[in-house]
Amino acid sequence: MIFYYAPQTVAVASHIALEEACAEYEHRKLDFSIAEQRSYEYLQINPKGRVPSLDTGEGIISETPAILVYIAQTFPKAQLAPLNDPFEFAKMQEFNVYLASTVHVNHAHKLRGIRWTDDRSAIDAMKVKVPQTMHDSFDLIENEMFAGPWVLGGDYSVCDCYLFCISLWLEGDGVDIGDFPKIAEHNTRMRDRASVQTVLPIPRLSCLTRVFANITPIKPRRPIVGIVIKLFKKLAHASVGSGCPVSPKIPHRPSEIVDAPF
Repeated sequence: MIFYYAPQTVAVASHIALEEACAEYEHRKLDFSIAEQRSYEYLQINPKGRVPSLDTGEGIISETPAILVYIAQTFPKAQLAPLNDPFEFAKMQEFNVYLASTVHVNHAHKLRGIRWTDDRSAIDAMKVKVPQTMHDSFDLIENEMFAGPWVLGGDYSVCDCYLFCISLWLEGDGVDIGDFPKIAEHNTRMRDRASVQTVLPIPRLSCLTRVFANITPIKPRRPIVGIVIKLFKKLAHASVGSGCPVSPKIPHRPSEIVDAPF
């Protein structure tokens, strides 16, 4: 399989699920700064020009709920979905579709208002509304949809990958995750999982390489700094889809990923 993604996007959810499943896959990072998602080559993979996309070998799947279900059904031993319970499976889909159709759309009003209108005042009004709509959505999740300790109750599922990903956007959307104690605690527990510790360093290491690249060290230390920069670049571009690698713990830092282009 080949997984197409960009850091700090909704692709984080599917990326975590792939790691949870111990799937063998390649990952291909798209550079949004040069609009690679709109390139001719990528549009042949996903004509929508968005991430994530998953090349399964049988064909391409896009849209996060569809990718999450595919992963859960393809790797049943990972127990990422209630595959043998039609009602619970439907509840899983209900939750994931709500995140995709409502919560993600609320978030997109901050940066992607042009999708809905060309009226500048309307775009500005949508941006202003984002903290309220995101807060309202998470209030509903906290009080009506989150069973605890995981989204569906006692069993971890792809819903948890998805909720964690979206919850990372709250700070950037002007919402305090502390207003939702169950979701905040869920976010903390998710960060202890090996899958999350594998996926989250990707954008952070990329940031570190840019920081080191902009440093002008004194001459005697330049060779050492050069070695460090090369090391970070190598780590930042390393493939992580090798089947549940062991990762060191990452400190709980809520602001690591505070926004998402898509």
